[in-house]
Amino acid sequence: MLTRDGDADLVTLRDRKGAEALPVFGFEDEARMYVLLLGRGAEWGIRETTAGELAPLLRGPYSGVERIALDPVPTGVDCSGPLDVAWPNREDFLHAFRVPARGEQTI
Repeated sequence: MLTRDGDADLVTLRDRKGAEALPVFGFEDEARMYVLLLGRGAEWGIRETTAGELAPLLRGPYSGVERIALDPVPTGVDCSGPLDVAWPNREDFLHAFRVPARGEQTI
């Protein structure tokens, strides 16, 4: 995940329809490349996290985030194909990891 350098706030993006999205990267190198391509190296930091740490953020302070941007491509980088496929909604993302909310039963 990306942070505002020196701050605990996470960086969020907007999808094509304006929905707020949290960028999540599979590897640290991908996050670094994203930051470098956008020229934000001095402003943004990278925070390693697990699904277990991410779920409470998405249910708490970032519950307003509608989508997850999986390994997003920086704006202005030419690529073909629909990017929205890699931007699942928040609940589908949490369900994929089967991380129940506190007190929620799993089957």
